[in-house]
Amino acid sequence: MEFVNRLLMNCESTSVVNEFCLICRKSASCQKFGLSLWMSLVLPRGVQVLNILVDGYTNFPQFEVFPSEIFTCKTLVVLKLHGWLGLKLPKGLCLPNLKVLHLHTLTLLGDNTGWLLSSSCPLLDDLVIDGVELFDVGLIDFSSPSLTRLAWGQGSLGGKVVLNSPNLEYLEYAGDLYPLLSSNCKFKFLLKAILALENKNMPHEHDANQFCQFISEMRNLEFFGLFGDSLQCLYQAGHLLPEFINLTRLELSTTRDLYSKYFETLLKSTPNLKVLVCYLSPLKMYDDMHLHFSAKERPLCLNQYLREVEIKSFFIIPNYGFDLVRYLLKHGAVLQKMSIHVATTEMPENWSSSAREKLNKFSKCSKNCKIMLI
Repeated sequence: MEFVNRLLMNCESTSVVNEFCLICRKSASCQKFGLSLWMSLVLPRGVQVLNILVDGYTNFPQFEVFPSEIFTCKTLVVLKLHGWLGLKLPKGLCLPNLKVLHLHTLTLLGDNTGWLLSSSCPLLDDLVIDGVELFDVGLIDFSSPSLTRLAWGQGSLGGKVVLNSPNLEYLEYAGDLYPLLSSNCKFKFLLKAILALENKNMPHEHDANQFCQFISEMRNLEFFGLFGDSLQCLYQAGHLLPEFINLTRLELSTTRDLYSKYFETLLKSTPNLKVLVCYLSPLKMYDDMHLHFSAKERPLCLNQYLREVEIKSFFIIPNYGFDLVRYLLKHGAVLQKMSIHVATTEMPENWSSSAREKLNKFSKCSKNCKIMLI
């Protein structure tokens, strides 16, 4: 700490600091190493990259650890702040050259004036906001024509967010369904989307239909991940999705009954799918539930394109994972590889050999398919 103090305070006023990075894992006394002082010395020196990670600081009365001048630094290009720390948003928030903004586990304090991304950060390309708590901040508008990457972990943002960034190429979201429903994006350029909805109660049909419409705007996706309760929300809508012509990789996690109810329907919306990854859930299941695939025609991807399947967290549940494997082997005409990642802590010692014996009895549509137990 003495070295950093001496270095920053004694260097010439004309010296330029292009990048300042601080990683501190023992932050109970972060005020003592003078974070505010260091920032006040670095910010006027033309800093372009600011990366601060301070873990574990939870002293509520001293929330304002990061100086608000960070959000008015005109030279910043990359700003990454991570830690249980506070930051007060200034009224004149202005970062004209900022292209990358990552905010993790922060508390933002404001005066209910809100935050308009397009005007305060006109060049912003990459935004990560995860686990952020808001106090009197007002509405946050993520709408920005320059934004191409957005990773959004809801935190306590609730309904205080507006999302309308039409040029997004990457979208990652974890949280409640309802903040997404305020989006008016067409997502014409979106190539990769990862959605992990967390809903304590299943949405009403109207909200589920809105979510289905939200998904329908992502027609040019190449990679799609549906986790948590996402598949449940789509099933709740009760109608088909459009075809995702460009989609080649699909990753899913859900409970057993939804694989039986919606799995094949979803595959029909991905005619050119090449890679399928299924995460099986260890949640409570019912023994009388079985997978039922009742469609008259097989999805096109099974006939012509699906070459690789990965099944994660394969648990020893009667007829559960095996039914899924049996279906894919039976109908995957061009399958080349099936990898089954076993949840070994749940398996008896002799499970591997008995599982291989059972798998070898399944009929395979593709004679070239190799099955791997991992």
